[in-house]
Amino acid sequence: MDFKNRMKYAVAYLKAQNIITSQNEMRQVLGYNESSFSQIINGRVPFSKNMINKIKQNYPQLNTKWLLTGEGEMLNHHHNDATNNTNSNNMNSLDSYSQDKINENNIYIEMIATQRELISQYRKEIEYLRRKLKENTENS
Repeated sequence: MDFKNRMKYAVAYLKAQNIITSQNEMRQVLGYNESSFSQIINGRVPFSKNMINKIKQNYPQLNTKWLLTGEGEMLNHHHNDATNNTNSNNMNSLDSYSQDKINENNIYIEMIATQRELISQYRKEIEYLRRKLKENTENS
């Protein structure tokens, strides 16, 4: 999975957690204009340490190593552990656990929707390329 798709997963997670409402909101929080952010996300311009530091600062639950390289998991465990420790002191920890599972399921639903969107885009691109290939073979 490339950086662009990892960012889509991260955005889907943040949306499912009601941390952001859109990728555009994330862009604004990170302090990028639309063009610069789009070029970074689409891999036309390399992301900088500054961007990664801003992601760490604003979204500590995201594993920036995963964002950069795809290694490890999307979420930082130490962030989750701190949240879980706080919740374990709560008398309603079972309710909290259930809510965590619901949130986790929502993340997976968002990820599936993102994958379906990507598959649809790839199918359209394949169909377009098939038509072009057919046109080229008929013209030669």
